[in-house]
Amino acid sequence: MNQKQINKWYIVFTFFILLMLIFPVFSLGNYATPLILGMPMSMAWVLFWILVEFIGLVIFIRLDKEED
Repeated sequence: MNQKQINKWYIVFTFFILLMLIFPVFSLGNYATPLILGMPMSMAWVLFWILVEFIGLVIFIRLDKEED
């Protein structure tokens, strides 16, 4: 992958994560009743997407280093 493709996929990935954390899609995980590791579902939802974002950023950093 060249630098332009990496940048394009990074922007798509960032907007996807943002979409998961704002109103229309966030309502899928906006519940308090099921506790996951002692956290309400809404907090677990946000934590899950933060972990997905971290893993994605590690992958993009590795791809970027391979390109240099």
